[in-house]
Order: sequence, then structure tokens, then C-alpha cells
Amino acid sequence: DMTMLLRARLVALFCVVALGRGFPPVKQLRRTCTPCYAAELPVQRLAREAEQRGASRRTAEAACVLADKALRERQPQSTAGFLPVSDREAVEWVMKDLIDLHVRSFGGAPRAERRRMVFARREEYEEEQSAQAGVASLVQQAAPCVALRIDGQFLFDDVPDEAFVRACCACVPLPDPEQYFGDVALNGDRGATVIATPEAARVVQKALKDIAGVDVRVSIAEVEDVFRAPVRKPIQSVEASLRADAVGSSGLGVSRSKFSAFVKSGQVQLNWKPLKSSSTQVKEGDVICLNGPRKSTVEVSSVQTTAKGRFRVELVRES
Repeated sequence: DMTMLLRARLVALFCVVALGRGFPPVKQLRRTCTPCYAAELPVQRLAREAEQRGASRRTAEAACVLADKALRERQPQSTAGFLPVSDREAVEWVMKDLIDLHVRSFGGAPRAERRRMVFARREEYEEEQSAQAGVASLVQQAAPCVALRIDGQFLFDDVPDEAFVRACCACVPLPDPEQYFGDVALNGDRGATVIATPEAARVVQKALKDIAGVDVRVSIAEVEDVFRAPVRKPIQSVEASLRADAVGSSGLGVSRSKFSAFVKSGQVQLNWKPLKSSSTQVKEGDVICLNGPRKSTVEVSSVQTTAKGRFRVELVRES
């Protein structure tokens, strides 16, 4: 067959030329080849999907634009401010299958609810992981956070954490100033600590003089110097039901009536959303969060039914 004979002669000619010139080593090929990355992100489609999963339209569009920019310019990009849990989880979900993109978040404190998101090429994170500084340094450099310490004598004034955020927002003459402030930790009757972007913190430090008629002193500190690592404690309990007050009171070490009082005052969240009723049923994987001076989180790690029809619950408390 003439076709087969022609193919054989061409293959033989190629082998002779290749052996004469020689091929470069494999390592040299790896160094000289330019990696091939995915095309530009479908920003509008990803933004619509994130919005459908609960993110605000503004946040979804801005986050997808930043992710696309991080891939095209090969530089980490971060959100200008802090995002609530619902927005952040929606954005993370729509981007979880993008092989070239790595998404992280940083809120300044362990288990922070409000966080800044960082988008970068996956290869940059892999390089950071092999370096001594680690991935955390890249995230913290791209989305820096500081601790804004607000000290005052609040012994006779019950000031909620929202009041500290409102006072800080009033000092920032920008649209939507709340985005520049993260979580708040009350320091008893001595004030509170607010996580903020460095730029917003400097503005508040100069402008904030009093809160609810109480004179305050404002200082800026590194978040690592203020927030300690959380203490994790495993807890086992047997409950007659999976009501939130039954499980939550066991996990937090308080009475059911005390837990119900926390719920009525709006201090309890279930999966980062306000808990409306103490009778709400919880399940494995749920997270109960108590805000305020006794801020703690309780994760329902396992639920099993006993022979008598009760529930053996394994919990992990962080405080």
C-alpha cells in the first residue's frame, strides 16, 4: 500500500533529523514552556449564580471582577471591605471549581464572621506554601486588618456592639462605611475592639471622641496581639430532643432559660443567621454562635439516636 509506505518513510526521516539535532532535556522544556491558563472568567454568569445563592448583586459583581483581574494580571486582589457570611459563602461556592483560581478570606480574628476575600492564581498560593512565611502572609498582605481598641468607662451604660460600629461608621465620610469594619468583641465595661481596615482605623482614631455620651480613647493594635487562638472543648450530651435551646444550653454550659433569654435578646445565631425561636430543630453540621461578652460557638459534630429514642450529641465549643 503506497500510503502506508509513504508514512513509514516520513517517520524514518523525522527520526533521523531528530537524532541528528538532539532533543533538549525535559527540565529545559519545562523552564522554557509558558503555562497555559484558562480564558477570562465568565464574570456575568458567575455573578448571577452567586446572587441566586444569596449574595447581593453589588458584592457578587465586584467579587467576580476582582477574581478575573487576579487571573489576568497575576496579582492577588482583595475586596475593599469585609463581607458577611452569606455573601462570602455564595461567592466561594461559584468559584470552587475554577482550577486556576484560589480563594481565601481573612477577618483578623479566629472564626471571624465578617471577612475580606482574597483572589489569586493557585500557583501563587502553592509557591507561598513552600516558603517559610506560608499562605497566611500572602492573604494578610493582600487584605490587611487591624484591631481598633475603643476604651472607656461603660460601667453604668449597657452599650451593644452595634453602637460601636455605628460610631465608627459615622467617622468615615464614604458610601457604605460599614463595609470597612469587621467583627466586634466587647471588653465588658471597658469598651470594645473592632476589626477594621487600616485606612478606616486611622480615620476613626482621629475623629472618634465619645460613644453614647462616654468619653473614649482609641488606639490601633495588631490583630495578633489582641485576639488569642480559640480554646476548643469537646462535649458529649444526651438530649430528649434536638431543639436549639436543649443543644445550645448543653454546649454553652448554661441553663435552658438563660439560653432562651439570649435568643430573645438577639445574641444567638444559627449558621450565622439570627435564631428566631428556641424551639428550632438543629442537625449535624450546624453551628450555634453566641455573641456578646461571652462570645462562643458550638458546632454539632455528630448526632446519634440511642436505643431509648433519645439523641446522643457530640459538640465542639470554641471560646
